[in-house]
Amino acid sequence: MERLVDEAGDAGFDEVVVFTDATDYLSQFGFESVPFERVPGDLTDRLEAAEHRASDPDEVRVLRLATDRLRMPDDLRARFKRASATGGGDGGREVAELAEEFDPGEDATYKYDTGG
Repeated sequence: MERLVDEAGDAGFDEVVVFTDATDYLSQFGFESVPFERVPGDLTDRLEAAEHRASDPDEVRVLRLATDRLRMPDDLRARFKRASATGGGDGGREVAELAEEFDPGEDATYKYDTGG
């Protein structure tokens, strides 16, 4: 999470916008809910695509985080430090691919937005 938000900031973006049903997970990093009517117009197509792919479209929420406002909880930072590419920090789950190898393909629906 830290790396993604840092890269967005380094690229000149002021905030990260996420369409998700994992609001509890992301809120611990500082992400805040955005009312649907305040979603920038150029992101509404991505919101509709996220709702279409979701198992329950009513659970999809819009969250945002200013790139300079990320909070990393101490317990998560400790778990991430213990994690390895083969074992993980939570009981040995195997990781299918490293972040550097991840390719979202042409259907990815992520986008950074500077709010402008």
